[in-house]
Amino acid sequence: MNISLSPKKVIHSLKKAASLPSTVLRYSYFLVVRSRPEPGVIRHGFPYKRQMALTFDDGPTPNFTPAVLDVLKAYNVKATFFLVGKFVKKYPEICRRIIKEGHEIGNHTYSHGNLLSKMPVQIRREIEKGEQAIVKVTGIKPKYFRPPMDFYNRFVKRIAIEQGYSMVLWNIRTFDSSISIRGHRHIISKIQRLAKPGDIILLHDSKNRIKNVMDRKATLKALPRIIDALLAMGLKPVTLSELLKGG
Repeated sequence: MNISLSPKKVIHSLKKAASLPSTVLRYSYFLVVRSRPEPGVIRHGFPYKRQMALTFDDGPTPNFTPAVLDVLKAYNVKATFFLVGKFVKKYPEICRRIIKEGHEIGNHTYSHGNLLSKMPVQIRREIEKGEQAIVKVTGIKPKYFRPPMDFYNRFVKRIAIEQGYSMVLWNIRTFDSSISIRGHRHIISKIQRLAKPGDIILLHDSKNRIKNVMDRKATLKALPRIIDALLAMGLKPVTLSELLKGG
C-alpha cells in the first residue's frame, strides 16, 4: 500500500482514523491499494512463464514455520520467506533450515512495526537491524524487502532502494491472517479462482496473535491443496528470484 504523505501527516491521519469504525478501516485498506504498475515496486512476475511464487510473511516461528517447510519439502516446492529480525534472532535454527532446504529469504524489518508511523531514520534502522539479524544467522544478505502489512510511502521505498533492496509486494492476498474462522476452503477457493502465471501469493507462517483471528492452522491445512491446485493448472511454484528472472 502506497500512501504518499509525509511522516507527520501520516501520524495525524492514523490518529484520526483510530476513531473510525473497524469496518471503515477494513474497507479503506483496499480502496487505497494501487493495482497499476509503480516504479520501484514489484507486484508480479512475467505472465508468459508458467510459474508463480508462494511467499510467507512474519516468521520464523516454531508454531508454524517447520510445518510449512515439511509440506514444501514433501512436494519439492520452493518458496520465499520474508523474515522478521527479532524472530530470526530467537529461532536461528529454523532460519538455517529455510536456507538449507533451498528456499529464499527476504527482509521484513526487525520488529514488524508500522513504518508509516516512523521517521526516515527509524525506517532505515528497522530495515538495517532486520538485515543484520538475517546476515548474522544465515550469512546471506536478502535481495528483497517487504514492508510490514504492506504499508509504505515514498520514504520507505526510497530507503529500501538506497539500501540495495528490490521492494516486493504481492498481487494475490489469501487473507489467511484473518479468515481462520471461515476455514481453509476459503483460501483454496480464492487461489483457484485468481491464480495465473506470474502471480505472487501472500501467505503467513507466524504464530497466533489474536485468538481465532490470526491462527495459521487454516494456512497449514490449505497449503497441500493449494500446491495441488497450482500444479493441476500447470503453474510451478518457485522462489521470487526464479520468478523474476528474465527469459
